[in-house]
Amino acid sequence: MIKPNYIEKLLDEVEVEWKALGEVTLPTSNIKWRETKDTYRYIDLTSVSRETNKIIKTTEISAEDAPSRAKKLVIKNDVIFATTRPTQQRVCLITEEFSGGVASTGYCILRAKTNEVLPKWIYHYIFSSDFKRYLEENQSGSAYPAISDAKVKEFKIPIPSLKVQEEIIRILDSFSDHTAELTAELTVELTALKKQYEYYREKLFTFEEGEVEWKSLGEVANFRRGSFPQPYGKGEWYDGDGAMPFVQVVDVGEDMRLVQNTKNKISKLAQPKSVFVKEGTVIVTLQGSIGRVAITQYDCYVDRTLAIFESFLVNINKKYFAYQLQAKFAIEKDKARGSTIKTITKEEFTKFLIPIPPLTEQERIVSILDKLDALTISITEGLPREIELREKQYEYYRNMLLSFPKEEVED
Repeated sequence: MIKPNYIEKLLDEVEVEWKALGEVTLPTSNIKWRETKDTYRYIDLTSVSRETNKIIKTTEISAEDAPSRAKKLVIKNDVIFATTRPTQQRVCLITEEFSGGVASTGYCILRAKTNEVLPKWIYHYIFSSDFKRYLEENQSGSAYPAISDAKVKEFKIPIPSLKVQEEIIRILDSFSDHTAELTAELTVELTALKKQYEYYREKLFTFEEGEVEWKSLGEVANFRRGSFPQPYGKGEWYDGDGAMPFVQVVDVGEDMRLVQNTKNKISKLAQPKSVFVKEGTVIVTLQGSIGRVAITQYDCYVDRTLAIFESFLVNINKKYFAYQLQAKFAIEKDKARGSTIKTITKEEFTKFLIPIPPLTEQERIVSILDKLDALTISITEGLPREIELREKQYEYYRNMLLSFPKEEVED
């Protein structure tokens, strides 16, 4: 952990000059396509991961198949910054692997004058709260906000000595590396736990031949699809006095529960055109994120992209049924139709077969799965919380380390 007094000492009476990015970076050139069929790595706006700030994919292009936006040559230690939706801060420091590649014109290329500023100094400062505020104030457009390269290069950054830059970069890199390591460790732990959960669930759902009766969903339960008046976007269908929670696919969590507050509330006018569902009803998503199961914890109305199980035709534990439904859809959803939005029809899942052991055995299975589920959910929820806390800590120290007095540059 870095002690605040160390930071204060490091920054105490540091001489700093404020310069525009354009003053401390070199001009860059566009590609001049060769006559040969040489290929280049093309870095487009989907190439850079916002999570890791690294290039995750590129395409190979030549002069013959190059997109019109593939123009900007990049070399090692260039900082590339996406000027489309700039507040998302899609940023990357070019490594040796991608040196000599071609970036889309949607990137601003910042090539440091290394006798004045280190490339990583620019890279880290782009994540500062000051720069983010500058982007918010200077981007234009609503549907596709953007900022020009020229405007990016007008932004002024503090330039302390190279020695001070090196020390601050060292501290920020150590924080960044530690955060990445922690995230990787927690992700591995979570993946292992989920595999263990799936293993035990499969073991619990494995029965010897003749040990249980297998029935189709159509033989086990009465069900129907939800509904909603069309068109979806009509304002009078939402909110107002007497509005009720309206459950869509997005409102079904991965813990067999609905979210606390649904994305939309259905108006009193629209309610007769939808399907009312009582608290404690089993529902499952049939489109998009297929196979999310929930036992509703409040009264609500349900969209047509979900199936509602209204009553059971056999002696079955409701939670056991929900677990079986979840397990069955986990297998079958890969066969679902559609490319962008996957869909399973009511007719298709009516034929899904599930095992029906004695009620006492169902209750035993539910008890075990509930305990495993609680443990998995605890770690699943804890992972993003732990990462978020670490990122906030990193952001706090980053802003502290990059804060210098600005009196000298005020107009």
